[in-house]
Amino acid sequence: MVDYENSFNPFPEKRNSIAIWKEYSQIDVDESTMIIDLAEEISKKSVSSKDSLHVSCAVSCDCNYFITTDEDLITKLKN
Repeated sequence: MVDYENSFNPFPEKRNSIAIWKEYSQIDVDESTMIIDLAEEISKKSVSSKDSLHVSCAVSCDCNYFITTDEDLITKLKN
């Protein structure tokens, strides 16, 4: 999913950064009811469906870090 979504990123610098970050990923997350339910809750904060799924996957895996270049997403989920 990351490669597909990243291919639409209009900013070459961000697209390249995301491709590099992906090399450091250690797990691939499968869809679950918990992830979908959490993504729906996150979407209520005016977060896009894709971003909600990304954040929900990170939360479900107890990730220590969530790396993003999306300042708007950071602002919406700051709390």
